[in-house]
Amino acid sequence: LNTARPTPSRAAQPLLEQPGCVHANMDLFKYAFKLFPHLPSDVLADALEVAIAARHLDMRASPYDLRDAPMHGFETCPIRIENEEGRREYQHQQVAVARRAVPVRRRLIECYQTALSALRDGNADGDGDGDGDGDGDGDGD
Repeated sequence: LNTARPTPSRAAQPLLEQPGCVHANMDLFKYAFKLFPHLPSDVLADALEVAIAARHLDMRASPYDLRDAPMHGFETCPIRIENEEGRREYQHQQVAVARRAVPVRRRLIECYQTALSALRDGNADGDGDGDGDGDGDGDGD
């Protein structure tokens, strides 16, 4: 859970961001989408599921009144973070989202490392032949 009290800035974000932060977990999808199609589609789908869960928690703990919203399959009652019980519930849900994000974050980092390695090796398509078409036959088409 994010207990740091830094001065926020985009420049400092990579150094300060914590895996328990709901917004950091929403960002997993953003970074997965940026790498797509150079990562397995299940990584993209898993990142989307984590992002949806994180955004849902974020909305329930915000001033939005979701009780009348058509959100089938989602809890719509607010998390009242202005009281101790609500803060405990939010923290519990935040931990659940963070745990769910751990394997997705790990796989996403591996996908970025693979893509960067392929770029360094001149094999941006990742199939080992360096022709850029992704089919591994070396003919470029």
